[in-house]
Amino acid sequence: MLSSILAFLIQLVILDPLTSQIDVRLKQAQVPPALASSVNSCIKEALPDLVRRIASQPSQGISLAAEIWLQGNGFEGAVVRAAPDCAPLLQAVKPFFRGEKPTT
Repeated sequence: MLSSILAFLIQLVILDPLTSQIDVRLKQAQVPPALASSVNSCIKEALPDLVRRIASQPSQGISLAAEIWLQGNGFEGAVVRAAPDCAPLLQAVKPFFRGEKPTT
């Protein structure tokens, strides 16, 4: 029960705002929808691991939530902290953030 409540709070305070910020940035950067969807899916799949980490170290959750809510645009570090397995996907979208379009 406590784990479910913690998961709900993490989803509400950390993952939902993070994915909202990412959606805006990915659309602005004109990232292909399939890649954008992969980034968002990866972040959402990180919830169980994030719940375990925050349950064992609550200060990590507080600092991560503060980083997301206070830094708005600097979400990349927060994504890597919340979902370390998503770092390769973030690397794949970085060229779009710089205005570069990969050649096909």
